[in-house]
Amino acid sequence: MDNYIPIFAALASFVVTALIGIPFIPFLKKLKYGQTILDEGPKWHKEKEGTPTMGGIMIVLGVIVGIVVALTVSFSFGSSFTKELSSNKISPVVFIGGILFALMCCGIGLMDDYIKVVKKRNLGLTAKQKTILQLLATAAYLAALAIGGVNTTWIPFVGDVPITHGFGLLFWPISLIFIYYIVNAVNLTDGIDGLASCVTLVVSCAFM
Repeated sequence: MDNYIPIFAALASFVVTALIGIPFIPFLKKLKYGQTILDEGPKWHKEKEGTPTMGGIMIVLGVIVGIVVALTVSFSFGSSFTKELSSNKISPVVFIGGILFALMCCGIGLMDDYIKVVKKRNLGLTAKQKTILQLLATAAYLAALAIGGVNTTWIPFVGDVPITHGFGLLFWPISLIFIYYIVNAVNLTDGIDGLASCVTLVVSCAFM
């Protein structure tokens, strides 16, 4: 059953996201919650003017449903994941912390989009505001790892390395910077038009 749980989760996420999109995208168009394209860059980008933004809401809801389905199937059939979760081999604090971290990042993105489409300021949150919020969210996630009892990290060709003393303590500041760069990278990747669905599709397929 373990091998089929990701398939159930992926299908549930796809169905929910698709069904939500049917009424949600026209609703955003009706509200004129469309992306404003920057003047810099190629002129063909302007063709995307007005494309509904805030699609991340659908993606996040799909992910949450996928997690719920995966957990439901796992507990129903007693998969190895739920056994590890219930035995604290996988800390519930770390597991929930990861979900909350994703929701915090979603909230930051939602604020950014709200400023763009409602306040009509295409730059959204300032670089300073976004940086502070993302670093706070990342620090909260790392705190959840520490509270959840994560005390080692795995390095290829080296193995498990303690992160509670000595050089291992570098794990925490390095992780803070590394995670911040990753969650902020989409701002550079989606570039001028502010629409990251194609990029998200590629990354999602890799994770799946």
